[in-house]
Amino acid sequence: MFKKDILTPTSLPQRHTASLALGDYLLRSGMIFERKRITMGSTDGGVNTSPLCDSGVLSPSQTGYANKEFLMMPPEGKLKHFDSRAQAHEDNQEFDACIQDLVRCVALTRLMHGEGHLKLAQAHVRLAKAYFQLKGWGLQAKEHAALAREQLPFCSSVSCREKKLEILMCLLSIHLTQGAASLTTANLEDAESSFLEAQQVVEELHQRGGISQEEKINTEVEISTGLSRVYRRQNRPEDALSRCEKSLQLLTDCDQLEKTCSVYRDMAAIEQDRGHLHRAIEHLTKAHAIAVSHSPEELEGARSPTAWPSSFLLQQSTITMGLKLVGLGDMVDVYIQELPVSYVKTQRIIAGVWKTLQPKFAVHLGVARGSSVVVLEQTGKNSGYRDRDVCGFCPESHRCVEGGPEKLDSVINMRVVSKEFRQAGKDVVYSRDAGRYLCEFAYYCSLYHGERRAALVHVPSCGGLSSADRLVPLLQSLIQTMLEQLEGPCVSLQQTSAAGCQLLSCTEELWVEPS
Repeated sequence: MFKKDILTPTSLPQRHTASLALGDYLLRSGMIFERKRITMGSTDGGVNTSPLCDSGVLSPSQTGYANKEFLMMPPEGKLKHFDSRAQAHEDNQEFDACIQDLVRCVALTRLMHGEGHLKLAQAHVRLAKAYFQLKGWGLQAKEHAALAREQLPFCSSVSCREKKLEILMCLLSIHLTQGAASLTTANLEDAESSFLEAQQVVEELHQRGGISQEEKINTEVEISTGLSRVYRRQNRPEDALSRCEKSLQLLTDCDQLEKTCSVYRDMAAIEQDRGHLHRAIEHLTKAHAIAVSHSPEELEGARSPTAWPSSFLLQQSTITMGLKLVGLGDMVDVYIQELPVSYVKTQRIIAGVWKTLQPKFAVHLGVARGSSVVVLEQTGKNSGYRDRDVCGFCPESHRCVEGGPEKLDSVINMRVVSKEFRQAGKDVVYSRDAGRYLCEFAYYCSLYHGERRAALVHVPSCGGLSSADRLVPLLQSLIQTMLEQLEGPCVSLQQTSAAGCQLLSCTEELWVEPS
C-alpha cells in the first residue's frame, strides 16, 4: 500500500472518525470488566480469556446485529436499542450481557453528548450500580461512580429546576453506590463519608420536592443500615446500634414493620460482638416473630412438602444462630453454613464438608410442621424420595446414595436420650420415620459419609417450644448429651479435645468442632 492510501483518524471523514472513537472507547471502557472476568475465571474453573466487550466492536458479524439497517442507525437509535436490551438482560438474569450493553451505552452517550454532561454521569452511575448489584464487584462500581462524579461539576451551574433535581438524584446514586462498594472493599472511611454525603443530598432533594416522604424514609433506612455496618466493623458498637434504632424508628413510622427483620439481625450481630448473647437472641426472636406475623399466607402454604416459607427459614436461622451464640462448651467451636433445599446441592455440600472439615459428629436440624415437640430421629433411609425439591428436581432412582445400605442408624441411642429428657419434663420424643424429604435425605448422606456419626433433630413449628428463647437452651442440652454419649460414659465433654460435632438443618448448617 502506498503512503497516500494509508488512512489515519485525521484523514478519515468525520463519521468514520466518530466510529473509531466509539470503538476505542468501548475497548477502554470494557477493560475493567474484562480484567475482572479473567481474574475470576469461568464457571467451570478455567480462565476465560475471550473478550466480552470487544464482540460488538471488532467483529459485528459475530454478534447477530451486524446488518445494514443497524449500521446506518444514528447513535440515538443505537443507544435506545442497547438501553432496552440491557434491561431485558437484567430481567432475565443475564448479568454479564447486561453489563456489556451498559458499557456500550456509556460509549454512545459520550459520543452523543461529550464530556461533562449529565447524561454521561447517569450512564456511568447506572453501570456502577450494575457492577455492584448484579455482580458484587466493588472496585468496578467505585471506578465508574468516580467517573460519574467527575462529570457533575460541569453540570452544577444549571439553573433549570428539573435539571437540578436530576443532578441531585444522580449525585445521590453516586454516594449510595460508593458507600456500599467501599464497605465491601473494606474502605470504611470512604464508606462512612459517602453515606453521610448521601444523607445531605436526601435532605436537599426532599426540600426541593424531588422525592416523596416515603422515598426519603426508604433512602434514609438504606443509609442508616450502611452506616451501622460501617460502625460495627470500626468497632463502634454504640454508634452502630444507634443507627439501627434510627432504622427501626423510620420503618415503624411508615408502617413497614416487615422490613425490620434485617435490622434486628444486624442488632443481634452487634450484640454478639459485644458478648451480650441473651440480647442477641432476643433480637433474633423479635425478627422471627415479625416474620411469622407478616406472612400468614406462607404458613398456610407450609403444608406442601416442597414449600419453605420465609417464617420457617428465619426460625431455623434464629435457632442455629442462637446455638452459635450460647455455644456448646469451651472446647467446642460452632460454624454455620447455608444448606439449600436441593437434592443435588445438599448431597455435594455434605460430602464436601465431611471431607474437608472432618467433624466427629453432625447434628441436622429440621422443622416438624404442625408439631409442638422436639423429635429425635434414629434412622435415615436410602430410598423412597419422590417429592421434588424447590428446583423441581427429584432423584431419578429416588435414592440418596447409589449402592448404599437401605437404612442407617445413628451411633447415638436416641431412645435413651429422649427418655432422659422426658423424665426431666421436657417435650422430647423418639422416632424412626424422618419423612423422606430433604431433612432425611441430608441425614442419610451425613450418616453415610460420616460413618453414622450424625443425628437429626426435628424442632417444633408451633407451641411454646417453637420460640427461640425456650428451644435454644433445650437443643444446647440435647447436643451436649449426645456428645457425652458419643465419647462414652467415662469421658466428659470438657475432656474431649479430639471430638468434633457438626450441626446442620434443611436450610442452614451449624458446624461445631473442638477448638
